[in-house]
Amino acid sequence: MILHSAKQFRLAEGIIFNTFMELEGSAIKALLDEEAKNLSLYPIGPIQSGSSNQFDKSESDRLRWSGGTLSYDWPRDWN
Repeated sequence: MILHSAKQFRLAEGIIFNTFMELEGSAIKALLDEEAKNLSLYPIGPIQSGSSNQFDKSESDRLRWSGGTLSYDWPRDWN
């Protein structure tokens, strides 16, 4: 099952991760260097579940500016 899932990653145009560069930057860089030559990785975390339905106005403005997407093209030349 894991091997099948790993093979499926190569068919994707991008992968969304619930993490961020400051937490797992070296792992994300390793994925970019080794496996994701033509794949976009989107570390968009941390995603948190909560009981609040409040939506921060600044988040609303960012989504409007980005066209409603949560993706961000990370540069592939991190040092």
